Amino acid sequence: MPTSMTPDISVVIPVYNASATVERAVRSILGQSGVKVEIIAVDDGSSDNSVSLLQAIAGTDSRLRVISQPNGGPSKARRTGADAAAGEWLFFLDADDIMTEGSLSGMLAVAESDTETDMVVSEFMYRQPDGSEQPSLKAPGTPLTGVDYIGKVFRMEGYWTLSVMLRKELMKSVTTDSAGMHFGEDALWKIQLLAAARKVAPYPHPAFIYMQMPDSLSSPQTFTDEKFANFMLYTSWMETFVHQKNLQQPLAESLAFFRKYNAFQRLHWRRAEGLADALIEVRRDSCRFPALRRSLNRYERKILRYFAFGRKLGEWLLRRRLNRK
Repeated sequence: MPTSMTPDISVVIPVYNASATVERAVRSILGQSGVKVEIIAVDDGSSDNSVSLLQAIAGTDSRLRVISQPNGGPSKARRTGADAAAGEWLFFLDADDIMTEGSLSGMLAVAESDTETDMVVSEFMYRQPDGSEQPSLKAPGTPLTGVDYIGKVFRMEGYWTLSVMLRKELMKSVTTDSAGMHFGEDALWKIQLLAAARKVAPYPHPAFIYMQMPDSLSSPQTFTDEKFANFMLYTSWMETFVHQKNLQQPLAESLAFFRKYNAFQRLHWRRAEGLADALIEVRRDSCRFPALRRSLNRYERKILRYFAFGRKLGEWLLRRRLNRK
């Protein structure tokens, strides 16, 4: 791409020791047709040969720019890339993911069809370590406000992934990069961007392939004390942000779903700290919101009934369950 040509989309790829996958990610973008694109690969202090691989590609295709910086985490790498971007629209792609053919031009067409659209979300495909694939949740059928989309994510009907197309101008709304979090900080970015977005439009096709890692947070065996502390920081920050933005009223029911999910995740991970308080709050929420009450499965109802006759008995029953092998 001639350096004088302004790109439609700047794709930012944070890179850290990704020599096994980053070339595949980059070439999946360079192969996109019908759109002017630049790639900004930000190497975040890799100790492998990621940089040399990227520089070799950049030497043959000027649409790729490589920026190197000391290790600061993916949020700093994304920020560096966004600041350097020349396109009106941004797309963040992980170094181990793959853009699907025609997805950038398709998302751009959706974005440009309505001047109020600030973000385009898409479906994607999960690729498991064994190579099998499964689809993500469907994208919303119609455009939503950013706040309404936050509600969908709180209800587990959407994703916190930052692999979305967004106006570069929207980056001004991201004032907190990581809040001390070591992973999952993309969710902090996403909620800030959504809170500022006028309209979120759907692209009803898989835009990328998300590579599922075996070290999943859903496994109790891989959930360390550090990850739990990070999880608690994340959930607290989310609720604080909603209150700071005065969004607690439109998101009240969705927040109740968010609290339910988080409480039962903590039970799944066998983390007793604050769990009784969290479950008591879910029980109260289920009395307040009929939709939440209807969403409870038999197991969840049973756990909440522990507290039907008071906190003391509920905590005793909860300890018994947590102590089971």
